[in-house]
Amino acid sequence: MSTNIAQTKDFLRELWALRDVPRPAFRLLGWNEPAWEPPADAAVDPLLRDHLARAVRAALAAATIPDDGVPLLNSYIHIGVHASAFGCPIIREPGQEPKVKPVIASVDQAAALPDPHPTEETRRALEYQRVLAGYARPGWQVTHTDLQGPTDTASLVWDYTDLLVSGMTDPDRVHAVLRRITDYIIAFEREQLAADPWLNLNHNPCIWLPENFGISASEDLVSVTGPVWYRDFGLPYNNRLAEEFNGLFMHACGRFTDALDVVLEHDRLRGINCNLAEVDLEKMLDGLAGKTVIVPRLSLGKGEPLLRRYVTYLRDRNLDRVHHYFILDNDGIYTLDQALALLCELGIAPKDAA
Repeated sequence: MSTNIAQTKDFLRELWALRDVPRPAFRLLGWNEPAWEPPADAAVDPLLRDHLARAVRAALAAATIPDDGVPLLNSYIHIGVHASAFGCPIIREPGQEPKVKPVIASVDQAAALPDPHPTEETRRALEYQRVLAGYARPGWQVTHTDLQGPTDTASLVWDYTDLLVSGMTDPDRVHAVLRRITDYIIAFEREQLAADPWLNLNHNPCIWLPENFGISASEDLVSVTGPVWYRDFGLPYNNRLAEEFNGLFMHACGRFTDALDVVLEHDRLRGINCNLAEVDLEKMLDGLAGKTVIVPRLSLGKGEPLLRRYVTYLRDRNLDRVHHYFILDNDGIYTLDQALALLCELGIAPKDAA
C-alpha cells in the first residue's frame, strides 16, 4: 500500500500471480477527487468532454490515496464500440448512456452480418486514447476502451432473446458469428496496442493489470444464460482471448455464482470482478479462493456488514485470505481516515495505514 507507483505495481504483480503476499489489495474510489475541468480549448470531442473530466479527476485522486491504486486514465466512451464495427447504430439521447441497436433481428439474418469496418465510434475511441495520453503524468497509464466480451458483444449485435434461443436451435450460426466477433476483438485490441504499447488492458474496474498478463472483458451473460449455454458459447471464445493476451480478467454483473463450474473451466483466469451484493458470497469464496484473484465491489458504508461477513467467512473456513482485491466506493458515510481505520481493523489494510 503506497502512493509510490513503482512499489504499488511490484506488490500487485505478486498478488496477480498468486504469490505469497502479506494481505489483500484494496482500492478506495470517490475520495479526494478534485474539481478539475478540461481547459476551455481542450482538443477533445465535445461528446467526451465530461468523460475526460471524470477520467482525470479519478487519476488525480488515485495519486493521493494510500491504497493499492495506480493512476489510470479510463478510456471508456460506451459499451458499443466493437458492435458499431458490425454496423450497429449507436443511439444517443440527452442524459442517457448511448444505446446499441442490433443488426441481427433473427437467426436467418446471421449469415448476412457485414464484415467489421472502422466507424465513427472506433475512430472516436482511438482518438480519445490519444487525448488521454496527453494528460498522463509519470507512471500513469491509459486503459483500453471498454471491452464487452464475445458473448456480450454478440448480444448487442444480435437480438438478445433470439441469440439465446438460436444457441439451442442453430448453434452453428451462433458459433460463426462469435468467431467473427472474437477475431475482430483481437484485431482491435492489437490496433489499440500498436498506437499505445503501454495501454493497461483492464477497463472495469479501473485497476492495474501487469503487462502481458491478461485482458479484461465484461461477460454479463455468464450470470443469465445458465452454465450449459455458456460452456458452449462463452467459454471457447473467452479462452481464445486468454490465449492471445496471456490471461483473462472477467467482469460479471449479476449472480455469476450460478455458473461457477464453467467459470472455473476458463484457462488462465487472472481474476473475476463482481458486485458483492449480487452473488452467493459463500459459494464464490468456497469455489474461487486461492484459485484466482477475487475482486468484489461494494459501497464501504452501507456495505460494511457484507464486507465483515466476507472477511469472517474467509477466516472461519481457513480459506485464502490474501488474493483478493477489494473495490470500495465512497457512499458518503466514512471519511478517508475512517475508511482506512476500518480496513486496518479488518486486516485488509496494514496496521500503519490509518
